[in-house]
Amino acid sequence: FRGSVIMSAISAIDIALWDIKGKKLGVPVYELLGGRTRDRVRVYASPMTKESDQEALKKSYVELKENGFTAAKIFVNGPVKSEKNGRDEFFCGRVEDELEKVEMIREAVGRDFDLILEAHRGMTKPEAITFGREVEQFRPMVLEDPVTPDNFDTMAEVASKIAVPIATGERFIDIKEFEMLFRRDAASYVRPDVCAVGGITAAKKVCGMAEANDVLVIPHNPLGPVSTAACLQICACIPNFGIQELPGFCLNGAEDKMVKEPFKVEDGCLLIPDSPGIGIELS
Repeated sequence: FRGSVIMSAISAIDIALWDIKGKKLGVPVYELLGGRTRDRVRVYASPMTKESDQEALKKSYVELKENGFTAAKIFVNGPVKSEKNGRDEFFCGRVEDELEKVEMIREAVGRDFDLILEAHRGMTKPEAITFGREVEQFRPMVLEDPVTPDNFDTMAEVASKIAVPIATGERFIDIKEFEMLFRRDAASYVRPDVCAVGGITAAKKVCGMAEANDVLVIPHNPLGPVSTAACLQICACIPNFGIQELPGFCLNGAEDKMVKEPFKVEDGCLLIPDSPGIGIELS
């Protein structure tokens, strides 16, 4: 996360100050940001797994749907370890393996379920373009970080040659990086990380910039309950909300003991707390 140590520290201070001010005034932070426009936010399950067994993989996504989720992430960033003497990392094998995975999961969950494809910056430009064109038939909602985010022109070229919407921005630590992305029409969704970009203050600015460019927001959220709580305050009050990431370790209640009152999930949505500040108290 290039250079994010300092920005993450600044983000932590910013989130804390918003929390203090909200609690001092007795209102949720979203009231200080313009007011709530929704009482819940749709989330996608982000299982932190690279399961290679096809039956186990299908079963895990069917279980997510049975548990009420309406969207989930699929990792398409290549094998953890080559199982075919490197042949699965050749161009054709690399693309085919990921296409097979997406097709299998789409068949398992049906069409009333959104798929977020996480390339995790793991494809070359030719791979991303070929995969992006061929995976379109399975109607994914998002192709996330198909290539590294450092070259805005490369991301824009990929976006111009595929029909699957691109999401990127989780590693940006400056709002000017988002501006360069918008100028190139390089993404349909942006992923500001409230814990890396400068806190609630900077993330809200990014959302406003995105709105002006007809871009939706999917906040990046691979961290703990403070990150989730801060994301919810932003999601509550922006008009261009897309969907919210819910990391895998939140799915099994592993974080519940970290807060006095756990987050509530209903029908694939996180309910927005109406408690003051960012809505949580740490245990």
